[in-house]
Amino acid sequence: MDVIWSDVGDPAAFACAVLAREAPDINPEAIRRSAWAVETLPLRGIMLAPGMVEEHDADPVHVDRRDRFITAITEGRPIPPLIVVGTEPVRAPSGAIRYLILPYPEVGGVPLLADGYARYRALTRLGLKEAVVVRQQRP
Repeated sequence: MDVIWSDVGDPAAFACAVLAREAPDINPEAIRRSAWAVETLPLRGIMLAPGMVEEHDADPVHVDRRDRFITAITEGRPIPPLIVVGTEPVRAPSGAIRYLILPYPEVGGVPLLADGYARYRALTRLGLKEAVVVRQQRP
């Protein structure tokens, strides 16, 4: 099954707009000063925030959102790319350098899914192996 991905003409503008709305805990300045690019990544290569999938699967609103993405994919309608962070060096409180906007020490330098959990869950439910992402680039 092929997924039709929405075109992102300006990856930085897309990431800034979506993360400002969906992830207010991420410092907007860190988002704006980064370069962003559209890439394809294997789903298994994207780290999920601990407990987030379980939390979404227990919430009827998120289950409905996931199911609407499954329908969109199977009907051939475009869906937005996922957004991952994971290449910006951030000093953790311990002094260690982490490669994420958010200092998740359990993730290290692996791209972390910042937006798109319903789409990620739809893709995995359909047995798909990769996703188009908007990814933060090294400064």
